[in-house]
Amino acid sequence: MTVATSVLFAIGYLWVAEGVVASPAPSPASVALAKPTGVTVNDFFFHKSKVTIKHGGTVKWTWVGMTTHNVTFRSLHKHSRDQVTGTYSLRFAKPGVYHYLCTIHGFTGTVVVRK
Repeated sequence: MTVATSVLFAIGYLWVAEGVVASPAPSPASVALAKPTGVTVNDFFFHKSKVTIKHGGTVKWTWVGMTTHNVTFRSLHKHSRDQVTGTYSLRFAKPGVYHYLCTIHGFTGTVVVRK
């Protein structure tokens, strides 16, 4: 098949060329869910204190303040180290609502994991 005879599907399908199988284009929502969801750890608060992700997704916390903080999920027995700079990522395999906090200063956040 030549490029001139390739087929272009009008809605939601990729261009079909020799050796390429047509597949639905991913929705913007599924593309966004594939990337880690970002939360910033500021001085004394989490920016985006509540995030919603798809199960299997990852949340990445990035420290941007001047004070030492951590991210602690008591119910999951998971936590970052105490730090002023850096990142911490956590993958969520099961749907649910997960609450976390900075155990040094007490500010909180929530991760909602959908099916």
